[in-house]
Amino acid sequence: MISDYYEPLGGTEQYLLSVSKELSLRGHQTAFFYGIQTARTLIDADHQTMFVPEIARIDGRLNLTESNRILSEIAAIKPDIAFFHNVPNFSIIRLISRVVPSCRYVHDHRLFCPKGDKMFLLSGGTCHLKFGIGCYLKTFWRGCLHPSPHISLPL
Repeated sequence: MISDYYEPLGGTEQYLLSVSKELSLRGHQTAFFYGIQTARTLIDADHQTMFVPEIARIDGRLNLTESNRILSEIAAIKPDIAFFHNVPNFSIIRLISRVVPSCRYVHDHRLFCPKGDKMFLLSGGTCHLKFGIGCYLKTFWRGCLHPSPHISLPL
């Protein structure tokens, strides 16, 4: 499991914890790579965990040392499959997918909404605009940009 957080934060994180528990009950081993550490990050003796800050890095660039370290960790675990959840760094997805069969879950609107929630900021209404250049142009006059500009920009 590769995710931005490894803590009981929201729906995605609760899902990961539930799935890993069920997999363990069925005799499977799970490991977690996560990119953001907080005071609520789990310390878990039942699962192998690895803090990989590059997972959450928005700029998406990996140097050779980082790539080799991540690939070395992957090789040590020898996973059958990698599941990506809320990973904003496409370089990580590309790197790991080249060596491990992978599946990417889309848990929210961050991949196709500049603000991340398909809601208009000013009116509070639901956005029905198609993703694309028109969507980005309308974000300026509808006030939809995410408070962190790097989240709103396509990588």
